[in-house]
Amino acid sequence: MISFPRSMRNQPFRAMLVATVIGAVIPLGGCESLFGSGQGQTFVEPPADGETAYWPFWPRQMRIHPLTRLSGNPDSRDRTLEVRLEFKDQFDFPTKMVGQIRIDLFPQRGIDVEADHDLIWNVDLRDMAKNNSAFDEVTQTYLFRLEIGEMNLEGPIEIVVYAMSNDSRDFQASHRLE
Repeated sequence: MISFPRSMRNQPFRAMLVATVIGAVIPLGGCESLFGSGQGQTFVEPPADGETAYWPFWPRQMRIHPLTRLSGNPDSRDRTLEVRLEFKDQFDFPTKMVGQIRIDLFPQRGIDVEADHDLIWNVDLRDMAKNNSAFDEVTQTYLFRLEIGEMNLEGPIEIVVYAMSNDSRDFQASHRLE
């Protein structure tokens, strides 16, 4: 039986609270943890010799999202190509990708592709800060705003994207903007 000091005997609420806390803490003293000893749990070991660890959510497919578009600054003639890339895992859910991206722009007419070398953009998504800043949580896509300047792009534009993820998967997708 637990005995309380005289000052607490006249305060039944406090006494009950202290008794409850002591009664709850004492049995936990012999436990290894609140969640058991760890037996029967699965832990992922780090890969040996630089191998890629198995991760079920690596991207399995890529597409250029339909929200990809040409946009312009109303104050100037500068134009921006907004490319949105969506990656999906083996369960067909949107996922992130770690790797490298190359975006090629092929106008159908209005520009000499051979003379202009500014139609290729490389993005390194192995840098986690860049990866997180490019990812749009609302659409679950990567958004790349590519400056194309005052280029006069007439007619349809073909966008081709190549991606190589860190688990050695290669992706390619194309999209035509009218």
